[in-house]
Amino acid sequence: MDDPEPRVPLPEQAPRILELRPIATAGGEPWTVRLEPEILTLLDPKGQSVLKVHQEEAARYMRFGRHIVRGRTVAFAVVQGRKRYSFRCTKHDVDQFLSWLPRQTPARLAQEMRHSGIGVTLFGVLHLLLAPTLFVGWGIGLVAAGLATIALERPAMYLLNGLLMIAVGFWDLIPWARAEEGFASVIVGSALVIFGARQISMLGANERLRAARTIRDQHAALLPGESRIVQRIGLLNLWAAVVFGVYTVAVLASSPIRATGIPAAGGFGRLGPVLADLVVFGVLTLLTGASAALFLARKHPAYAEVKVSAQMLITVLVFSFWGTVFSFGFGGRRFFCGGIFSSGLTLLVRPYVWGSLLVCVLAFNRWFTRAVDRELEEQRG
Repeated sequence: MDDPEPRVPLPEQAPRILELRPIATAGGEPWTVRLEPEILTLLDPKGQSVLKVHQEEAARYMRFGRHIVRGRTVAFAVVQGRKRYSFRCTKHDVDQFLSWLPRQTPARLAQEMRHSGIGVTLFGVLHLLLAPTLFVGWGIGLVAAGLATIALERPAMYLLNGLLMIAVGFWDLIPWARAEEGFASVIVGSALVIFGARQISMLGANERLRAARTIRDQHAALLPGESRIVQRIGLLNLWAAVVFGVYTVAVLASSPIRATGIPAAGGFGRLGPVLADLVVFGVLTLLTGASAALFLARKHPAYAEVKVSAQMLITVLVFSFWGTVFSFGFGGRRFFCGGIFSSGLTLLVRPYVWGSLLVCVLAFNRWFTRAVDRELEEQRG
Protein backbone atom coordinates (compact mmCIF):
# COMPACT_ATOMS: atom_id res chain seq x y z
CA MET A 1 0.00 0.00 0.00
CA ASP A 2 1.23 3.50 -0.87
CA ASP A 3 1.87 5.88 1.99
CA PRO A 4 -1.01 8.27 2.63
CA GLU A 5 -0.66 11.60 0.90
CA PRO A 6 0.37 14.51 3.07
CA ARG A 7 -2.46 16.83 3.97
CA VAL A 8 -2.71 19.97 1.93
CA PRO A 9 -2.66 22.94 4.30
CA LEU A 10 -5.62 25.16 3.59
CA PRO A 11 -5.58 28.89 4.23
CA GLU A 12 -7.48 30.23 7.21
CA GLN A 13 -11.09 30.85 6.23
CA ALA A 14 -13.83 32.92 7.71
CA PRO A 15 -17.12 31.01 8.01
CA ARG A 16 -19.01 30.91 4.72
CA ILE A 17 -22.79 31.12 4.84
CA LEU A 18 -24.85 29.58 2.03
CA GLU A 19 -28.64 29.74 1.81
CA LEU A 20 -30.29 26.84 -0.04
CA ARG A 21 -33.96 26.32 -0.83
CA PRO A 22 -35.29 22.76 -0.44
CA ILE A 23 -36.59 20.95 -3.50
CA ALA A 24 -39.43 19.21 -1.66
CA THR A 25 -41.12 22.46 -0.59
CA ALA A 26 -41.19 24.96 -3.44
CA GLY A 27 -41.11 28.52 -2.16
CA GLY A 28 -40.31 27.34 1.37
CA GLU A 29 -37.96 29.06 3.74
CA PRO A 30 -34.27 28.62 2.96
CA TRP A 31 -31.96 26.37 4.94
CA THR A 32 -28.47 27.49 5.93
CA VAL A 33 -25.10 25.83 5.43
CA ARG A 34 -22.19 27.09 7.51
CA LEU A 35 -18.76 26.25 6.17
CA GLU A 36 -16.39 26.94 9.04
CA PRO A 37 -12.62 26.28 8.82
CA GLU A 38 -13.09 22.60 9.77
CA ILE A 39 -16.82 22.02 10.31
CA LEU A 40 -19.85 21.89 7.99
CA THR A 41 -23.20 22.58 9.66
CA LEU A 42 -26.62 22.22 8.02
CA LEU A 43 -29.31 24.31 9.77
CA ASP A 44 -33.06 24.12 9.18
CA PRO A 45 -35.16 27.31 8.82
CA LYS A 46 -35.55 27.46 12.62
CA GLY A 47 -31.78 27.48 13.09
CA GLN A 48 -31.60 23.96 14.50
CA SER A 49 -28.59 21.84 13.51
CA VAL A 50 -29.55 18.88 11.32
CA LEU A 51 -26.05 17.81 10.30
CA LYS A 52 -22.61 18.68 11.63
CA VAL A 53 -19.52 16.97 10.19
CA HIS A 54 -15.77 17.52 10.02
CA GLN A 55 -14.27 18.86 6.81
CA GLU A 56 -12.60 15.55 5.92
CA GLU A 57 -15.86 13.63 6.42
CA ALA A 58 -18.17 16.12 4.67
CA ALA A 59 -17.74 14.68 1.16
CA ARG A 60 -19.23 11.40 2.38
CA TYR A 61 -22.55 13.10 3.09
CA MET A 62 -22.84 15.21 -0.08
CA ARG A 63 -24.04 14.50 -3.61
CA PHE A 64 -24.33 16.93 -6.51
CA GLY A 65 -26.81 16.51 -9.31
CA ARG A 66 -28.41 18.12 -12.33
CA HIS A 67 -32.12 18.22 -13.06
CA ILE A 68 -33.68 19.24 -16.37
CA VAL A 69 -36.16 21.55 -14.62
CA ARG A 70 -34.54 22.30 -11.25
CA GLY A 71 -31.00 22.80 -12.52
CA ARG A 72 -28.10 22.13 -10.15
CA THR A 73 -28.90 20.36 -6.91
CA VAL A 74 -27.04 19.29 -3.78
CA ALA A 75 -28.17 16.57 -1.38
CA PHE A 76 -27.04 15.86 2.17
CA ALA A 77 -27.41 12.26 3.34
CA VAL A 78 -27.90 12.69 7.07
CA VAL A 79 -28.36 8.93 7.53
CA GLN A 80 -26.63 7.00 4.75
CA GLY A 81 -29.15 5.33 2.47
CA ARG A 82 -32.18 6.56 4.44
CA LYS A 83 -32.59 10.23 5.30
CA ARG A 84 -31.64 12.80 2.68
CA TYR A 85 -32.26 16.54 2.24
CA SER A 86 -32.09 17.93 -1.31
CA PHE A 87 -31.72 21.59 -2.30
CA ARG A 88 -31.44 23.75 -5.36
CA CYS A 89 -28.06 25.40 -5.71
CA THR A 90 -26.11 27.64 -8.06
CA LYS A 91 -22.72 27.21 -9.68
CA HIS A 92 -21.37 29.64 -7.09
CA ASP A 93 -22.66 27.38 -4.30
CA VAL A 94 -21.02 24.33 -5.88
CA ASP A 95 -17.73 26.21 -6.22
CA GLN A 96 -17.92 27.25 -2.57
CA PHE A 97 -18.38 23.64 -1.44
CA LEU A 98 -15.60 22.30 -3.64
CA SER A 99 -13.10 24.98 -2.68
CA TRP A 100 -13.82 24.32 1.01
CA LEU A 101 -13.36 20.54 0.82
CA PRO A 102 -9.91 18.90 1.09
CA ARG A 103 -7.94 19.02 -2.15
CA GLN A 104 -5.42 16.70 -3.69
CA THR A 105 -1.73 17.55 -3.51
CA PRO A 106 -0.18 19.22 -6.57
CA ALA A 107 2.01 16.12 -6.99
CA ARG A 108 -1.04 13.83 -7.17
CA LEU A 109 -2.82 16.13 -9.62
CA ALA A 110 0.30 16.24 -11.79
CA GLN A 111 0.48 12.44 -11.74
CA GLU A 112 -3.15 12.11 -12.86
CA MET A 113 -2.58 14.62 -15.66
CA ARG A 114 0.46 12.66 -16.85
CA HIS A 115 -1.60 9.47 -16.93
CA SER A 116 -4.28 11.28 -18.93
CA GLY A 117 -1.69 12.64 -21.35
CA ILE A 118 -0.10 9.23 -21.83
CA GLY A 119 -3.50 7.70 -22.62
CA VAL A 120 -4.30 10.35 -25.24
CA THR A 121 -0.83 9.97 -26.75
CA LEU A 122 -1.23 6.20 -27.05
CA PHE A 123 -4.49 6.64 -28.96
CA GLY A 124 -2.62 8.98 -31.31
CA VAL A 125 0.17 6.47 -31.81
CA LEU A 126 -2.46 3.81 -32.55
CA HIS A 127 -3.86 6.01 -35.31
CA LEU A 128 -0.38 6.35 -36.81
CA LEU A 129 0.27 2.60 -36.63
CA LEU A 130 -3.08 1.72 -38.22
CA ALA A 131 -2.78 4.17 -41.10
CA PRO A 132 -4.37 4.31 -43.64
CA THR A 133 -7.24 2.51 -41.86
CA LEU A 134 -7.32 5.45 -39.41
CA PHE A 135 -6.71 9.08 -40.36
CA VAL A 136 -3.07 10.06 -39.76
CA GLY A 137 -3.99 13.71 -39.14
CA TRP A 138 -6.08 12.77 -36.11
CA GLY A 139 -3.18 10.69 -34.84
CA ILE A 140 -0.84 13.66 -34.97
CA GLY A 141 -3.44 15.82 -33.21
CA LEU A 142 -3.93 13.28 -30.41
CA VAL A 143 -0.19 12.90 -29.89
CA ALA A 144 0.21 16.68 -29.72
CA ALA A 145 -2.68 16.99 -27.21
CA GLY A 146 -1.26 14.20 -25.08
CA LEU A 147 2.23 15.70 -24.96
CA ALA A 148 0.74 19.13 -24.16
CA THR A 149 -1.18 17.59 -21.26
CA ILE A 150 1.99 16.02 -19.87
CA ALA A 151 3.89 19.29 -20.23
CA LEU A 152 1.24 21.73 -18.94
CA GLU A 153 -0.40 19.57 -16.23
CA ARG A 154 -3.52 21.78 -16.28
CA PRO A 155 -6.92 20.29 -15.32
CA ALA A 156 -8.49 22.26 -18.19
CA MET A 157 -6.78 19.77 -20.51
CA TYR A 158 -9.34 17.18 -19.41
CA LEU A 159 -12.00 19.14 -21.29
CA LEU A 160 -9.84 19.66 -24.37
CA ASN A 161 -8.77 16.01 -24.45
CA GLY A 162 -12.31 14.79 -23.91
CA LEU A 163 -13.79 16.88 -26.73
CA LEU A 164 -10.95 15.93 -29.06
CA MET A 165 -11.25 12.20 -28.30
CA ILE A 166 -15.03 12.22 -28.80
CA ALA A 167 -14.66 14.10 -32.11
CA VAL A 168 -11.99 11.67 -33.35
CA GLY A 169 -14.02 8.72 -32.07
CA PHE A 170 -17.12 9.67 -34.05
CA TRP A 171 -14.95 10.34 -37.11
CA ASP A 172 -13.55 6.80 -36.80
CA LEU A 173 -17.05 5.38 -36.36
CA ILE A 174 -18.39 6.93 -39.54
CA PRO A 175 -18.39 4.11 -42.13
CA TRP A 176 -15.98 5.77 -44.57
CA ALA A 177 -15.04 2.39 -45.97
CA ARG A 178 -16.98 -0.88 -46.24
CA ALA A 179 -13.88 -3.05 -46.18
CA GLU A 180 -13.00 -5.57 -43.51
CA GLU A 181 -10.46 -3.13 -42.09
CA GLY A 182 -13.36 -0.92 -40.99
CA PHE A 183 -13.79 -3.20 -37.96
CA ALA A 184 -10.58 -1.82 -36.40
CA SER A 185 -11.92 1.70 -36.89
CA VAL A 186 -15.13 0.76 -35.02
CA ILE A 187 -13.21 -0.65 -32.05
CA VAL A 188 -10.86 2.34 -31.77
CA GLY A 189 -13.67 4.85 -32.33
CA SER A 190 -15.88 3.29 -29.65
CA ALA A 191 -13.00 3.30 -27.16
CA LEU A 192 -12.24 6.96 -27.93
CA VAL A 193 -15.84 8.05 -27.30
CA ILE A 194 -15.98 6.15 -24.00
CA PHE A 195 -12.62 7.43 -22.75
CA GLY A 196 -13.39 10.94 -24.02
CA ALA A 197 -16.56 11.05 -21.94
CA ARG A 198 -14.51 9.87 -18.97
CA GLN A 199 -11.99 12.68 -19.49
CA ILE A 200 -14.71 15.34 -19.40
CA SER A 201 -16.28 13.78 -16.30
CA MET A 202 -12.98 14.29 -14.43
CA LEU A 203 -13.92 17.97 -14.12
CA GLY A 204 -17.35 17.17 -12.70
CA ALA A 205 -18.35 18.12 -9.16
CA ASN A 206 -19.06 14.54 -8.08
CA GLU A 207 -15.66 13.40 -9.34
CA ARG A 208 -14.07 15.99 -7.08
CA LEU A 209 -16.23 14.72 -4.21
CA ARG A 210 -14.83 11.23 -4.84
CA ALA A 211 -11.32 12.67 -4.74
CA ALA A 212 -12.07 14.25 -1.36
CA ARG A 213 -13.35 10.91 -0.05
CA THR A 214 -10.20 9.21 -1.32
CA ILE A 215 -8.06 11.72 0.58
CA ARG A 216 -9.98 10.92 3.76
CA ASP A 217 -9.53 7.17 3.19
CA GLN A 218 -5.79 7.62 2.69
CA HIS A 219 -5.46 9.60 5.91
CA ALA A 220 -7.48 6.98 7.78
CA ALA A 221 -5.48 4.14 6.15
CA LEU A 222 -8.77 2.62 5.00
CA LEU A 223 -8.49 -0.42 2.75
CA PRO A 224 -11.64 -1.69 1.02
CA GLY A 225 -12.65 -5.17 2.15
CA GLU A 226 -14.28 -7.84 0.04
CA SER A 227 -16.51 -6.48 -2.69
CA ARG A 228 -19.91 -7.82 -3.74
CA ILE A 229 -19.48 -6.11 -7.10
CA VAL A 230 -16.12 -7.77 -7.76
CA GLN A 231 -17.47 -11.15 -6.62
CA ARG A 232 -20.50 -10.88 -8.91
CA ILE A 233 -18.45 -9.88 -11.94
CA GLY A 234 -16.02 -12.69 -11.07
CA LEU A 235 -18.93 -15.16 -11.09
CA LEU A 236 -20.12 -13.63 -14.34
CA ASN A 237 -16.70 -14.33 -15.85
CA LEU A 238 -16.90 -17.89 -14.55
CA TRP A 239 -20.29 -18.45 -16.17
CA ALA A 240 -19.04 -16.81 -19.37
CA ALA A 241 -16.03 -19.12 -19.43
CA VAL A 242 -18.34 -22.15 -19.15
CA VAL A 243 -20.68 -20.87 -21.89
CA PHE A 244 -17.83 -19.92 -24.21
CA GLY A 245 -16.13 -23.27 -23.61
CA VAL A 246 -19.31 -25.27 -24.28
CA TYR A 247 -19.97 -23.25 -27.43
CA THR A 248 -16.41 -23.83 -28.68
CA VAL A 249 -16.69 -27.58 -28.13
CA ALA A 250 -20.14 -27.66 -29.80
CA VAL A 251 -18.80 -25.82 -32.86
CA LEU A 252 -15.88 -28.20 -33.09
CA ALA A 253 -18.08 -31.27 -32.63
CA SER A 254 -20.60 -30.15 -35.27
CA SER A 255 -17.96 -29.45 -37.92
CA PRO A 256 -18.16 -32.96 -39.50
CA ILE A 257 -21.93 -32.55 -40.00
CA ARG A 258 -21.41 -29.10 -41.46
CA ALA A 259 -18.79 -30.41 -43.87
CA THR A 260 -21.10 -33.13 -45.28
CA GLY A 261 -21.46 -32.70 -49.02
CA ILE A 262 -18.65 -30.13 -49.26
CA PRO A 263 -15.85 -31.37 -51.55
CA ALA A 264 -12.37 -31.53 -50.03
CA ALA A 265 -13.71 -30.74 -46.61
CA GLY A 266 -11.49 -33.22 -44.81
CA GLY A 267 -8.96 -32.28 -42.12
CA PHE A 268 -8.78 -28.60 -41.23
CA GLY A 269 -10.75 -27.69 -44.35
CA ARG A 270 -14.01 -28.45 -42.60
CA LEU A 271 -13.19 -25.82 -39.95
CA GLY A 272 -12.92 -23.00 -42.47
CA PRO A 273 -16.50 -21.67 -42.10
CA VAL A 274 -16.27 -21.57 -38.30
CA LEU A 275 -12.56 -20.94 -37.74
CA ALA A 276 -13.21 -17.35 -36.60
CA ASP A 277 -15.69 -18.55 -33.95
CA LEU A 278 -13.27 -21.21 -32.70
CA VAL A 279 -10.44 -18.71 -32.31
CA VAL A 280 -12.54 -15.93 -30.75
CA PHE A 281 -14.47 -18.07 -28.26
CA GLY A 282 -11.50 -20.31 -27.51
CA VAL A 283 -9.42 -17.32 -26.48
CA LEU A 284 -12.37 -15.83 -24.57
CA THR A 285 -12.79 -19.09 -22.63
CA LEU A 286 -9.21 -18.87 -21.38
CA LEU A 287 -9.40 -15.12 -20.71
CA THR A 288 -12.68 -15.15 -18.78
CA GLY A 289 -11.61 -18.25 -16.83
CA ALA A 290 -8.39 -16.55 -15.74
CA SER A 291 -10.29 -13.36 -14.86
CA ALA A 292 -12.78 -15.31 -12.75
CA ALA A 293 -9.97 -17.02 -10.83
CA LEU A 294 -8.24 -13.67 -10.23
CA PHE A 295 -11.34 -11.77 -9.07
CA LEU A 296 -12.75 -14.52 -6.85
CA ALA A 297 -9.43 -15.24 -5.13
CA ARG A 298 -8.14 -11.70 -4.66
CA LYS A 299 -8.33 -10.42 -1.09
CA HIS A 300 -8.89 -6.73 -1.86
CA PRO A 301 -11.21 -5.59 -4.67
CA ALA A 302 -9.72 -4.59 -8.02
CA TYR A 303 -12.39 -2.18 -9.26
CA ALA A 304 -10.48 -0.98 -12.32
CA GLU A 305 -9.79 -4.52 -13.53
CA VAL A 306 -13.36 -5.76 -13.07
CA LYS A 307 -14.69 -2.69 -14.89
CA VAL A 308 -12.54 -3.48 -17.94
CA SER A 309 -13.54 -7.14 -17.73
CA ALA A 310 -17.25 -6.31 -17.60
CA GLN A 311 -16.87 -3.93 -20.55
CA MET A 312 -15.24 -6.74 -22.51
CA LEU A 313 -18.14 -9.08 -21.70
CA ILE A 314 -20.64 -6.44 -22.81
CA THR A 315 -18.74 -5.98 -26.08
CA VAL A 316 -18.71 -9.73 -26.73
CA LEU A 317 -22.42 -9.98 -25.91
CA VAL A 318 -23.40 -7.12 -28.24
CA PHE A 319 -21.25 -8.33 -31.13
CA SER A 320 -22.42 -11.93 -30.62
CA PHE A 321 -26.05 -10.81 -30.70
CA TRP A 322 -25.64 -8.92 -33.95
CA GLY A 323 -23.41 -11.62 -35.42
CA THR A 324 -26.15 -14.18 -34.77
CA VAL A 325 -28.81 -11.91 -36.28
CA PHE A 326 -26.69 -11.30 -39.37
CA SER A 327 -25.73 -14.94 -39.84
CA PHE A 328 -29.38 -16.07 -39.84
CA GLY A 329 -30.73 -13.06 -41.71
CA PHE A 330 -28.14 -12.64 -44.45
CA GLY A 331 -26.50 -16.00 -44.91
CA GLY A 332 -29.15 -18.59 -44.32
CA ARG A 333 -27.06 -20.32 -41.68
CA ARG A 334 -28.07 -23.93 -41.22
CA PHE A 335 -26.49 -24.55 -37.82
CA PHE A 336 -26.90 -22.68 -34.55
CA CYS A 337 -23.28 -23.46 -33.59
CA GLY A 338 -20.77 -21.55 -35.68
CA GLY A 339 -20.97 -18.48 -37.86
CA ILE A 340 -21.30 -15.66 -35.30
CA PHE A 341 -18.00 -14.07 -36.32
CA SER A 342 -17.69 -15.84 -39.66
CA SER A 343 -20.51 -14.02 -41.45
CA GLY A 344 -18.35 -11.03 -42.29
CA LEU A 345 -16.92 -8.35 -40.01
CA THR A 346 -18.19 -5.65 -42.37
CA LEU A 347 -21.68 -6.25 -40.96
CA LEU A 348 -20.46 -5.20 -37.52
CA VAL A 349 -19.38 -1.71 -38.62
CA ARG A 350 -22.96 -0.64 -39.21
CA PRO A 351 -24.06 2.37 -37.10
CA TYR A 352 -26.78 0.53 -35.16
CA VAL A 353 -24.22 -2.09 -34.08
CA TRP A 354 -21.58 0.22 -32.63
CA GLY A 355 -24.33 2.58 -31.49
CA SER A 356 -25.91 -0.15 -29.36
CA LEU A 357 -22.45 -1.04 -28.03
CA LEU A 358 -21.78 2.55 -26.95
CA VAL A 359 -25.16 2.84 -25.22
CA CYS A 360 -24.62 -0.42 -23.31
CA VAL A 361 -21.06 0.41 -22.20
CA LEU A 362 -21.87 3.99 -21.16
CA ALA A 363 -24.94 2.79 -19.23
CA PHE A 364 -22.80 0.18 -17.47
CA ASN A 365 -20.13 2.77 -16.62
CA ARG A 366 -22.76 4.99 -15.02
CA TRP A 367 -24.16 2.10 -12.98
CA PHE A 368 -20.72 0.83 -12.00
CA THR A 369 -19.53 4.22 -10.72
CA ARG A 370 -22.60 4.65 -8.50
CA ALA A 371 -22.49 1.06 -7.28
CA VAL A 372 -18.84 1.38 -6.25
CA ASP A 373 -19.58 4.67 -4.47
CA ARG A 374 -22.37 3.00 -2.47
CA GLU A 375 -20.24 -0.02 -1.62
CA LEU A 376 -17.26 2.04 -0.46
CA GLU A 377 -19.56 4.22 1.64
CA GLU A 378 -20.97 1.15 3.37
CA GLN A 379 -17.43 0.00 4.20
CA ARG A 380 -16.42 3.40 5.55
CA GLY A 381 -19.07 2.92 8.21
